[in-house]
Amino acid sequence: MWLGLASIWGSVALAGPVSDRIQADHRMIWAGIDYRSVEMFVPETFADPQELIHWDPGGGLFDFTGHFAKPKDAWMALCKDWNTMIQHDVLKRMEKDLKSPVIVDVPATCATAKRDPWFYPDYEAERHPVTMDATHVGKMVKDYRFKSTTGVAFVVIAERFSRTESRACVWPTLLDVASREVMSTRQICEAPAGIGFRNYWYNPVVSVVKSVVRELRDLAL
Repeated sequence: MWLGLASIWGSVALAGPVSDRIQADHRMIWAGIDYRSVEMFVPETFADPQELIHWDPGGGLFDFTGHFAKPKDAWMALCKDWNTMIQHDVLKRMEKDLKSPVIVDVPATCATAKRDPWFYPDYEAERHPVTMDATHVGKMVKDYRFKSTTGVAFVVIAERFSRTESRACVWPTLLDVASREVMSTRQICEAPAGIGFRNYWYNPVVSVVKSVVRELRDLAL
């Protein structure tokens, strides 16, 4: 259940349900996938420059692989691709479902805020308990610098991707742009799946985004 669901959807201070706010503002703001705090426990750590990674094998001329001189290079390329892909895959669908324009205003996604280690070996997952909670999410979004001054922003904060646990955990979050106050957030974990490293960890995130948009659409009906 959404944290604070009863107070959020019927809040007078927020002018009714979140879906009403989005339509009243005539738009939703897509704030991207924030990977700055994510912990990735994976077999491929990109620590070996000769490590051959299947980046996005799709058949025929679309097959390609990648070598990266250092883990940070792989991380920045992945993070950029994940954010570009999700804009291509879901923004038009969001506009159709919510009957509202979606404005792209991405304040923080990859950047240099994430520090080494960029990737942990998969067996390290057992030594690292989950620490993110709603309070941590609230602190993260306080630092966002939007171009927009008002509206409802939708950001997905990545928490933990673990191959051994077979799950990708994220916090889809709605916040008020003017105040940076969290309107709703929760942890959702999905099983990763897909061909190639990039798609394997991308598909569970896009699945979460689509499910949240469906919830908002259904509340507006």
